[in-house]
Amino acid sequence: PNVPTLPPPRPQPPTGTACLGSWSGSLVENTGSRGSMNLTVSSTRGTCARWTEAWGSGTNCVYILTNCSPTPSGVRGTGVTFTSRCTGPVNATISCVGDRASFRESVRGTNVVDIGQLSRR
Repeated sequence: PNVPTLPPPRPQPPTGTACLGSWSGSLVENTGSRGSMNLTVSSTRGTCARWTEAWGSGTNCVYILTNCSPTPSGVRGTGVTFTSRCTGPVNATISCVGDRASFRESVRGTNVVDIGQLSRR
């Protein structure tokens, strides 16, 4: 019998679509430091997000999210920075519901955790 073959499934982008777009909000570290952040999530393979952390100390850190893997509500991966005086690599998770996003970043090998509460720009 001649059975038609289906085309192979198209690969899905590596991000949960709930988080696609631009976000901004506040950032708090468990050491007490406070700052703000801007985040952009895209569906590009490899690098699926980019964010900037602006700390009250005057330090600005730019990160890209690599090794992206989808989660039920967003995406997680490894945050890498090439900015001096900024820590990397970090484990980062972005979760989104509607117009709200939560961001969590933990510095490997330490107990330093940053939590961000963001809204769509």
